[in-house]
Amino acid sequence: MAFGPGDWVELVRAVEGGGSAGHRGKVTSTGFLGGLDIELENGTRLRGVDPTAVVASGPSNASSSSGWGCAVVALATLGGAAAAVAALVPWGWSA
Repeated sequence: MAFGPGDWVELVRAVEGGGSAGHRGKVTSTGFLGGLDIELENGTRLRGVDPTAVVASGPSNASSSSGWGCAVVALATLGGAAAAVAALVPWGWSA
């Protein structure tokens, strides 16, 4: 896979410059010969990283917050359905 500036990546193995497997960061530039310059979430900058040492990813906080969004929508939907039933019951409608 080709990566470009702005893409989020995760290291799958240790690389020179202080990056170890599991660190995530954003590609800041690509080299003519294919190496990637990456700024890790902890601020470390890596230069000339072999593209085979990374996989596509997202920021580390993206996975922890995405699940709650779905839960909030589901609760809001259930709450809306309950309110609709409660409003129709006095009119003689039953669910």
